[in-house]
Amino acid sequence: MELLCTLNTAIGVYENSIMIKAYGLWAIVYIIVSVILTSKYNRGAFGSPLPPFEAFFKKNLSSVKLGLVLLAEVIALSLGYPIARTIWANTFWLLDEHQTSYNSSNCELAYKAPIFYAMIYEMVNGFLMRTAFLIPGKLKAVAIPVVFMSSLTFAGKYIGSPGITPILAASRFLGCQPLSPVLFFIIYWIAPLAGWMMSSKVFPGAEVQKSKEKTN
Repeated sequence: MELLCTLNTAIGVYENSIMIKAYGLWAIVYIIVSVILTSKYNRGAFGSPLPPFEAFFKKNLSSVKLGLVLLAEVIALSLGYPIARTIWANTFWLLDEHQTSYNSSNCELAYKAPIFYAMIYEMVNGFLMRTAFLIPGKLKAVAIPVVFMSSLTFAGKYIGSPGITPILAASRFLGCQPLSPVLFFIIYWIAPLAGWMMSSKVFPGAEVQKSKEKTN
């Protein structure tokens, strides 16, 4: 289930620009939140490396199961782009954007601020994402989209190239200039994880996801 959930995200992320163009930024917020919530309640898929790391640090997930989750996510990420290209190659007739994406090989991130600020943003975003999912009751349905939308709007105006989640960032940004692989993982994986774990320290009694299937 973890592989399928992550693969869905890794393929779908390449359609984000088309969705924004057609339906606006709220369409992306809706899709991302829907994927996260669906993965959470459908057979316990995480859909992100952040919750399983939290469960591991809290001793609710063994190192073996953590390794299997991460392996599934890595496999899905490695398959996402080739599958997306196959889809583009067979849908030139449907969307001009697919032909453009298929023929494009340039991958360069456009930052509006120093990279250090991008790292700080990803850390804060990781903190806010986890915290938003802890809001009780019906307020959660309002809070999560608002947090996502506010984060994307802020990043679009002041930061540029927001990761949103480590899975989305890896699908789109890994290997792009001007970041080395090491710097990429620091900004888009380590920084969000640090923010996520800060939230778990501030709110120690709550855990975003704790599935019986993944608990020792």
